[in-house]
Amino acid sequence: MPANVDEWQSWLGLLSDLLQTLRLKTAYLWSGLEDWLGQVPWLSIADGLSGFIFYYPLAMAYVWMLGAILYYFLWERRDGATVDNLPELGEYPPVSILIPCHNEAGNIRETIEYLLRQRYPDFEIVAINDGSRDNTLAILQRLADQYPQLRVVHLDTNQGKAMAL
Repeated sequence: MPANVDEWQSWLGLLSDLLQTLRLKTAYLWSGLEDWLGQVPWLSIADGLSGFIFYYPLAMAYVWMLGAILYYFLWERRDGATVDNLPELGEYPPVSILIPCHNEAGNIRETIEYLLRQRYPDFEIVAINDGSRDNTLAILQRLADQYPQLRVVHLDTNQGKAMAL
């Protein structure tokens, strides 16, 4: 640390000269940067960027659709493997279809009848009534009496879909 006023003044003079030099260098660099930035075609860049932002999702949607179509024809349909031409199995393991139901009186009959049209030979449908307050349970019991593949499980209170499954 400087001890007297003269040393302080000399230090302040050196600091002032340093700041003046930095100011001049910064001004010089900034003027060069302004000149360079003035030459950049900003409108062309903005047009290109906005076009990319708008057209990229559109172009990628077509790429994904084309990829899906190619995948379907090259892999899904090879060797004639369609829904009507499935491979025959030596034995069919039993399969259970679980349906959690909560206040589904309006559409449970249609759902069950649609699932009963399965072509799989060994299946059962387990309808879990999850504390319904409408007449879902009565409809399920009538359907269970009518179709032997349907089993009905009744939970007294609504415990949620995860618990029903």
